[in-house]
Amino acid sequence: KRIRTEPVGLDRNFHEAYHCWNDPQRVFVFQRGKMIPSDLPFDTPDDPIYRMTWHSIDKRSTFDKYMESLDVRGKREQGLHDALVPCRRLIYDDIKEMNEKKARLKQKNDLKKKLEYERAKYETGRKSGRLAAQSEQELIDLQAE
Repeated sequence: KRIRTEPVGLDRNFHEAYHCWNDPQRVFVFQRGKMIPSDLPFDTPDDPIYRMTWHSIDKRSTFDKYMESLDVRGKREQGLHDALVPCRRLIYDDIKEMNEKKARLKQKNDLKKKLEYERAKYETGRKSGRLAAQSEQELIDLQAE
């Protein structure tokens, strides 16, 4: 059995956008490219053959970039934008994951800087008394982290 699907809309380059409810985490974009020249010595009565490609949008960051590229002042792209807005919540949120990675990296860099500072403070600081022991203990605790 074959299911016929109509595109949700067209962008400015007449690329068709599809959102299938059996795969709601993705938006598919169908792109017709340049015409492929025929190597036949005669013309075919059928439609010309085009290079066709499919693109899948399955991450929210890519989806947001695609939505921002739409010019909502025109009717065609306004319709596409309105049709794709509800799809945003269904697409995998990789933005949260990227922010968590950035936060872990920043925390790691802050710990490195703090360790270097404590090591320099220990090496150039006072060498006697309780301040030296306290500095040494801070360095050991920081290395344990």
